[in-house]
Amino acid sequence: MISAAPPSIVTSQDPDGENVAVEIAPQELSEKYVQIKLKKRVKRLLLKPENQKCLDCSAVKPKWATLITVPPLHGHSVVTFDSFKPVHPDTYYIGGFCCLECSGAHRRLGTHIAFVRSVDLDTLKEHEVKALENGGNEVVNQIYEGNLHQVVHMESECSKPTPTSGQKSREAYIKSKYEQK
Repeated sequence: MISAAPPSIVTSQDPDGENVAVEIAPQELSEKYVQIKLKKRVKRLLLKPENQKCLDCSAVKPKWATLITVPPLHGHSVVTFDSFKPVHPDTYYIGGFCCLECSGAHRRLGTHIAFVRSVDLDTLKEHEVKALENGGNEVVNQIYEGNLHQVVHMESECSKPTPTSGQKSREAYIKSKYEQK
């Protein structure tokens, strides 16, 4: 006979700060444990000096992860982030950390290029954290800024943004950096 594991009782604080007992099903407890572990790995990545500034504008304390599709090998189709699982084995993702303002520009690139997650608010997946571990801001910038001046004629509106740059110049730079690579 198969029986389900009994729920666990944990204590939590209600909005008034009072400790209350909360019943949590084993599966839910397991999912929460996985999230805690994944978020700890991300927090460790954010402690690295290279990840303490936005990968695009250098704003301090980025709180958004951008997961970027490395272009497929010649002859293979472009893959979208449908559940963020590679459709083709030659598809590769790397991740970096950006500020709120740059995260909006990354979202507008489309999920075939970048997929944005909040490091604090969103539920993370193992493959998303691995993409961040495989990348990091230094690696992403080495790849995507390495030949940027050759890809686009750098006009003043496409120069690297600063934390105080307007959204239009920020988006122009991010679009040229990731779309036209």
